[in-house]
Amino acid sequence: MLSGSGRGAAVWRQSHQGPIREAIVSMGPFVMNTQAEIQQTIRGYQQEKQQGKFGELSL
Repeated sequence: MLSGSGRGAAVWRQSHQGPIREAIVSMGPFVMNTQAEIQQTIRGYQQEKQQGKFGELSL
């Protein structure tokens, strides 16, 4: 959790509750629990990209 006040002030607060003990699968920037979730996320990302739902930065 991030909290803070004022310009540029932030404090990270974390409570330790032990390991999550869940499977982790990663591919590129995506991190999910199963390979099927990764594939579904990639398909959704590609569809939204084709539909122009992401902005572009001109450099």
